Parts: sequence; C-alpha cells; structure tokens
Amino acid sequence: MSATKPYYPRLFFALWPDEALGRQLTKLNRHIPVASGKPVAPQNLHITLQFIGTVSAQQYQQLLPLAARCPLPAFTLQLDRLGYFPRPQVLWLGARNPPEALGQLVQCLGAAMKQCGLTPDPRPYKPHLTLRRKVSKPVPDFPFDAISWPVASFALVSSQTLASGAQYQILQRW
Repeated sequence: MSATKPYYPRLFFALWPDEALGRQLTKLNRHIPVASGKPVAPQNLHITLQFIGTVSAQQYQQLLPLAARCPLPAFTLQLDRLGYFPRPQVLWLGARNPPEALGQLVQCLGAAMKQCGLTPDPRPYKPHLTLRRKVSKPVPDFPFDAISWPVASFALVSSQTLASGAQYQILQRW
C-alpha cells in the first residue's frame, strides 16, 4: 500500500438488523437441528446487498454520495425460507418473495458502483442471511415462524478477516 493512495479493503453494502431482530435471528439459529456448523456471531448477522471489494480513497469518496441517492422506501422483508449452499457449506435464511423495493435498492447500488469504476456481481440477486458456516449437509425440513424485518436503512460496511473470524465495521448508514 502506498502512502499516497489509501484504500478501503473489503467493503460491501448490507442490511444490518437492529438488536431486537438480531436476538430473534440468534434464537432461531440455536433451534435449527444441525449436527455440524459454526453459528455466525450475532453481531455479524446481515444481508449483503452488493459486495464492493477493495476501493481507492477516490472511489470511496465518489461512492458515498451516489449511494446516498439510492431510494429506500421502508419495506418489510419476510425471512421465511431456510437454504443451503453446498460449495461454501453455508446454512442461510432468506425470503421466498423478496419485495420489489429490495431489488430496486440492489440495482441502484450496483449502478453507483459502476459509476465509480467498480463491478457489481453479475449474478441474479438472491437475498440471504448466513446463519452457519461449515455445515456438512442440508438441514431437513424445519418448520419455523417467519421473521419480519422492517427495513428502513442500509449500510456501507468494512470487513476484516481475522484468525478469530470476520470483524465488521459499519462506516455509513442511509
């Protein structure tokens, strides 16, 4: 890293739950019958909107006002589906029918990234909240009550991977 070109490593936009919602998510996670896996720390629970990666100080400064212009009408996200990604061995919680406003927010943030010379993920967006990592097999059918997430803000977050796990810092909220 050059002293004249500061950078911001591993940034992403995310929905970040408040403490009460975090407690609900943690309680659900504790009750899921999984023989393996490491639960995500309660303070790290989130839904990624756009992964940004490493940016220069200039890109960071350009991105902030562009993200601030992304409209976010309040909406409720119904987390009503458990899923499993076999390759990263991740158990996740998602929405069967994500609201249109969520898709519009993700698209707007992707457009903001492009204006800064960054590349948004080209894959279709599938909102999910990682509950556990290193899960060896999918969870059998597990009935649970949907969790309603009243979304009224989103965040720009910095991620740092440490020996003890990921450490996140919210840099900005809109």
